[in-house]
Amino acid sequence: MDTEPDGSPRARLLLEVVLTELVRAEQEPLRLPEPADPRLKAVTDLLHADPACPATLAELGRRTGASERTLSRLFGSELAMSFHQWRTLLRVQRSLLELGDGTSVTDTATRLGWANPGSFIDAFTDLLGQTPGRYRANARAAG
Repeated sequence: MDTEPDGSPRARLLLEVVLTELVRAEQEPLRLPEPADPRLKAVTDLLHADPACPATLAELGRRTGASERTLSRLFGSELAMSFHQWRTLLRVQRSLLELGDGTSVTDTATRLGWANPGSFIDAFTDLLGQTPGRYRANARAAG
């Protein structure tokens, strides 16, 4: 196998190609994994129906007949995220629709169950790399 030092023209060219392709690659949309386990599906169905639902995992477990511990384990093993992470992702996905329709950041935060607009802005920005206000402005300009 022919090897060259890291600073060689061939290595630099290869790195440039990789970086160019990464920039061109489409960003994967926020993917919300869905469960197969019926106990976990019962919980996620409740949250899909009402993303603003403030119920804890223990409360949702009582409503669906599963223990908090079992549900917590299933979120990790089946969906590779915590209950809190999954619910946040669900709410942020829904917020994209609301903001795209022109709903204000404050109204979106309230309608989707955030305690305050600041916590919504933080979660949105962490996941999407831009504020919901900027997203809303860009969506309206593009539409």
